[in-house]
Amino acid sequence: MKKIIIFILIISGILAAETLDFETAVNIALENNLSIKMAENGLQMTRNLVNPGVLLPGLSLNGNSNYSNTDAFSQQDYERHVNSASLSTSYTLFSGFYVLNSYKKLKLQHSQSELETRYTIETIIAAMAQTYYSLANAQEQLQLARENLQLSGERLKRTQEQEKVGRINKVAMLAAEVDYIRDSISVETARLNYENSLRNLNVMLNRKVDAAYDIDKEVTLLTLPEYEELKSSAFEKNADYLAMQYGIDLARLDLKLAQSGYFPTLNLSGSYGLSQTNSEFDPGISDADKIWNVGLSLNFSLFNGFQRKVKQQNAKISLDNQRLALEQTKLNLDKQIASQYTTYVNSKKTLEMEKLSLSASEANFERSRELYELGQVTSTQFREAQLNLMRAKSNISAGKYNVKLNEIALLQSAGLLLD
Repeated sequence: MKKIIIFILIISGILAAETLDFETAVNIALENNLSIKMAENGLQMTRNLVNPGVLLPGLSLNGNSNYSNTDAFSQQDYERHVNSASLSTSYTLFSGFYVLNSYKKLKLQHSQSELETRYTIETIIAAMAQTYYSLANAQEQLQLARENLQLSGERLKRTQEQEKVGRINKVAMLAAEVDYIRDSISVETARLNYENSLRNLNVMLNRKVDAAYDIDKEVTLLTLPEYEELKSSAFEKNADYLAMQYGIDLARLDLKLAQSGYFPTLNLSGSYGLSQTNSEFDPGISDADKIWNVGLSLNFSLFNGFQRKVKQQNAKISLDNQRLALEQTKLNLDKQIASQYTTYVNSKKTLEMEKLSLSASEANFERSRELYELGQVTSTQFREAQLNLMRAKSNISAGKYNVKLNEIALLQSAGLLLD
């Protein structure tokens, strides 16, 4: 009865084990990944800077209380206490459109930051996919290594029995033993790779490094658009390329900001205040004089050591560099889409060929095992068929994940990954 209860508990634990699929992993990364959180915080900072208050006049409240006594410095005893309070405002009516262009620059920087944040999220999702499918592949490779070890164990047991009755020599038995040891080492290596891959994914998902779960090894491949459509989408939606375009707009605004130094600045100011002077200490302003003040000032810099000219020249150079950088990014993106599409198509073809190879390897292995049990093929020939089968299974496991990763990379370049 006790054994039955233990068996039920074990089965219940297996059934309750978490199985993580790719979509769930993406959602967890979007919610928990620390790099994504930092990127979103940076985006919030740029959003906070886009404040229309920079276009409004400034308003300040000032207060002052000054008491003086000249008795210590002269023969006359003289006290004076001045209290004042004022509310003042100032507004720049014209400055060569410097304030307006500065506000436009803040808005553009926020839009650029949105694209940079999307690029960061896409890059992390692609990296997470690489880690996720590396773990899935490591899990399959571990399973294949254990299957291979089981076959080698059966072969070793068979050769040991045959060696006892003299049907084979000891050299064949020792060869089987060596293969079994080598396959045991392969299992340990695959297990270590699996554990390291699991830790890497846990870090990406901001989970405890020792958290354990199963990976959904099913891969769903999408039907991607044709090459020309992907290429067109890349130049319309690729986050990095669009951010570079905003860089040109920002450089144009920097040029306008530099040119605003050639214009005069016209400021409007006004204040309303209360002031009271007493011949003795009196902190109140109950009988204060009311003071109004309105002013209009014009300032025009005639010469500032050629600083305006230097700023304008550097702004033009910066704009030219941004145009060159955009052209370079366009060339790189064009090449990237072409290379990734070719790699994606070839990986799909390779996977189909590996499936044909697996069918042949399975048929060859089953036939070799039958003949091996009948004593019509050698242990070495059976071992070769075994290794060919495991290699074909391993190639398909790696191949299907490789196709999926190539698909994700292509979607990211085309600006369609988050879609």
